[in-house]
Amino acid sequence: MSTIRPARTTDVFAMVALLRDQYARSRYVGRVNIDDKYARSLLAQMIQRHGGTHAGATLVNVVETGEGVICGFCAGLLDRVHMIGDRLVAQDIFLVIDEASGSRGSMRLLSQYFQWAEAIPAVLEITLSHTDAIPDGERVGQFYERLGFVRCGALYRRDTAKRGEALAA
Repeated sequence: MSTIRPARTTDVFAMVALLRDQYARSRYVGRVNIDDKYARSLLAQMIQRHGGTHAGATLVNVVETGEGVICGFCAGLLDRVHMIGDRLVAQDIFLVIDEASGSRGSMRLLSQYFQWAEAIPAVLEITLSHTDAIPDGERVGQFYERLGFVRCGALYRRDTAKRGEALAA
């Protein structure tokens, strides 16, 4: 049986390993390297701000197997609405789960994220996101809609490597 618990700084190595596994499925493979030292530092800082109720506070929970193996994590951040508002928005930063934990592990992590955000009176909105960096992004979006979330915009990108190739031609 797996359990959900707040992340500890000693978990960052396992968390970065999960990020590496997810990265291996991304469109960034071969184009961008993971900076392990920075990733560990970022996660450790987020863990230090865990459970707060003000802008910059975070929630970082892990899924741990009965054998003590970290098999997923969720990290969320509180920020001001549009970075300047007097209310807060809870934003997901990472939702990473191994294949063995699947959607059940994701839902348990998300449930904790929702409970944290909903308990903070200053939080106006809770957001969930996905990009095309991982192939199953659209499926994730459909999952979020089944949870009662609505699409609230779009994210656009322009690949600078392709622009550089065009300029060289």
